[in-house]
Amino acid sequence: MSAPYATSATPEQRALFNPAFISVLAHACATGFLARAERGMPLPYFYLSLPIALHARDRQVLPGTTGAYMSAWIRGNPEVLAGFPSRVRSLRAIISQGLVFSLRHQALAAANDGLAPRPLRRRPKLLQPTEDWSGCVKAASFMGRWLGSQQTDTASTLALWGLRP
Repeated sequence: MSAPYATSATPEQRALFNPAFISVLAHACATGFLARAERGMPLPYFYLSLPIALHARDRQVLPGTTGAYMSAWIRGNPEVLAGFPSRVRSLRAIISQGLVFSLRHQALAAANDGLAPRPLRRRPKLLQPTEDWSGCVKAASFMGRWLGSQQTDTASTLALWGLRP
């Protein structure tokens, strides 16, 4: 475990947002992105998508289709942007650890100016996903597909969310 994760995360965050779980979310996100964009997912998009997937209220208000215009949806849901940049900063070390875990365990690989998913091993039968766990994975996959459907560059997309690369 690297120092940034160990020092910046609270004990609760370390327990809930462990690198293996973040890796599962990153894989779902990259898989969704690849399905739409047919290329690797840009690294900054993981830092945009995963905080949304991890936040229950944000998951609940995501649009029902990737055909929704992201800029219009953001204007219609200003509560999502409230505190979003600071939440992204607070999760940066945790997401970084999850991405390193993904690369070390070959769940993701560098490809086409981004990260692309690799095949995962089957989930142990003893692992019974909770509704919240499944909701996070579903939202991560949706965010990947939604971002992969966008016709804007990475910097412009991040700016919509109040972020910069």
